[in-house]
Amino acid sequence: EWLVNSSYVLSQIKTGYHYFNPVMRATKTDVFATIPVPVANILGLTKPFVFSYIILGKDYGMSFYWFGRLIALFMITFELFMVLTKGQKISSLIGAILTTFSPPVFWWYSSQLVEMLIGGGFTILMFNQFLKAKTNKRKMIFSLLIAFGFLSYAFTLYPAWLIPFSYVYLFLAIYILIDTKENHQFKGKNLKLLSIPICIIIASLIYFFTKSHQTFTALMKTAYPGARFIKGGENYENLFSYPIALFFPYMNIGGSSCELSTFYSFFPFIVLIAIYELIKTRNKKKENILLLGITGLVIINLIFSFLSFPKFLAKITFYYMVPEKRLNVVTSFLCIILFTLLIDRIKIKTKKEKWILITILILSTIFSISAPFIFLQQKLSKKFMLISALLLSSASIFFLLKRKNILLIIITILSIATTIYINPVMKGFSALDQKPLAKELKKHQGEKATWLSLNSFVIPNYLGIEGMKTINTTNIIPNVKLWQKIDPKKKFEKIYNRYAHINIELTQKETKFELVQGDLFNLYLNTKDLCTLDVDYVTSSEKLEKYNQKEITLEKKYHKDNLYIYKTNCLGG
Repeated sequence: EWLVNSSYVLSQIKTGYHYFNPVMRATKTDVFATIPVPVANILGLTKPFVFSYIILGKDYGMSFYWFGRLIALFMITFELFMVLTKGQKISSLIGAILTTFSPPVFWWYSSQLVEMLIGGGFTILMFNQFLKAKTNKRKMIFSLLIAFGFLSYAFTLYPAWLIPFSYVYLFLAIYILIDTKENHQFKGKNLKLLSIPICIIIASLIYFFTKSHQTFTALMKTAYPGARFIKGGENYENLFSYPIALFFPYMNIGGSSCELSTFYSFFPFIVLIAIYELIKTRNKKKENILLLGITGLVIINLIFSFLSFPKFLAKITFYYMVPEKRLNVVTSFLCIILFTLLIDRIKIKTKKEKWILITILILSTIFSISAPFIFLQQKLSKKFMLISALLLSSASIFFLLKRKNILLIIITILSIATTIYINPVMKGFSALDQKPLAKELKKHQGEKATWLSLNSFVIPNYLGIEGMKTINTTNIIPNVKLWQKIDPKKKFEKIYNRYAHINIELTQKETKFELVQGDLFNLYLNTKDLCTLDVDYVTSSEKLEKYNQKEITLEKKYHKDNLYIYKTNCLGG
């Protein structure tokens, strides 16, 4: 968040909210198609929470972005569950809390996930209102809101979540269409009114692809993430992380908390309960449409995660662009929908039913608590595992007993305790603006100089925040042409042709690239190649005079807080 998203946002504020940011990567960078930032363009209106920076300014814009999204997510999710549960307020509130105050929402808070949930949920709600509206005026309003919600959802532009969530929202739209068929007729004026959002969406997408087609071409050719073809069957472990997600903010659990995070899904308990309920009520086909569809989507996702799809199936469903870890987030969200739907449906009428459900509860709880040890190699103490077991089992028990008020209290405490300590509390931007380095960089604003930062992949983005054209800010689009200046034979193209954080070190040896991980590479840069890259200024955490050569000298211009700025002087030769 602070390294990429906020850096790009603040760079936009500094440089003028352009569709193509002029300083990040030291070249024009298509930020609308790649990252949630404010853009002064008609398409920017589809991202209202970042567009607020343009209206409110940096400080108030950040506040609105940070808190407005959370409030909107809670309200939209609550209303969506109200539709799905036919107005069951406590059940809907439980679903809204499990969704909003969840590990993936808070650990990935500045990613596209939040906007995806808001945009998708909002579109379904407006579609529901459109179908129920009695007057053309109301239908017109809701049709325009459908277009806005759909574009807000679509322009999150993150296929790993966008694709599986699209199946979820498509099914919900079909379900609502069927469920409300007595209140609507697709004839004449109704069809014409529904064509309005379709035309708006098509026109917006054509305009978008016209402006950003080169960006998509570049991204499709990348080694990461563009070249991935995923068939499934691997990396399903985070599906079992939710019982210990409570402890992620408070201790080192081994691995990335972001990557491990999923919604508190009650998996496999809730899936088994759903299957049992479908078998038990198999004659009530109309009542089971929603439950059957959501359960079916869960099973399809589980097949992909655990067993894999044939190549052709992965291709035609677009799941080949969906890593299992990302899919498991969607699967766990589907489990929350099941949990919310089943709170009011489960009825224990016989002793046999009672023992069947108790058996499912006991076996599921044992499995869920054991899974982090088996699949994630977690080594939490017995005390912490006991806490996790008690929370999971008590919530499941009160779920079966239909004691919704107690269940709501447990879910609220669990959700808030899991998330409240994740994100920082900050007032204003003095931590950035008042730094001595920031004051020094202000002297260079307006220059056309090109910058490069050594020994860090953090400082480059800070330079971009202050409006410096910086080569090794996070390359959300690979700068292939630039790197080929120092790699004319394309020996290292697979390393730098990717989304990447870039750490650069000077060397007297031959220039080379080294891949550290999927989104990070080191560049060992021969000093003379600073001239090849047309670098004017270099920042470093160490003195650089020892790298002076006949062809290039480095002139110290600034030193404070263990940070140096050098001016390059290319002498030729």
